Amino acid sequence: MSLFRDKIKAVLVEALHTDPAPALHFVESFSNFKDDYERKEMWELELAVREVYKGPLPFVWSQWDYGLAWPTVSYEYETNWRAVQDFEKLCVFIKEIKYYID
Repeated sequence: MSLFRDKIKAVLVEALHTDPAPALHFVESFSNFKDDYERKEMWELELAVREVYKGPLPFVWSQWDYGLAWPTVSYEYETNWRAVQDFEKLCVFIKEIKYYID
């Protein structure tokens, strides 16, 4: 991992716990990130928040469908989505930073 990427990641993680607004403007300036973010399923957003913001937590899976398990959003995440949306994009960007910053 590059030193530059490490520094950017540290600043973004700090912003999660202080003021996410300026960091959001930064991550939203990456057009490829905006495109990727819009294609994400809600469960992928929750997983990024759980991994980056709070550390790894158990994940909820849906019922088996056609022999495959499909991930689904947890009830906790759905009911608290408004509280999370301010830093959700930051979590997704931090988790996948290697795709946006060399």
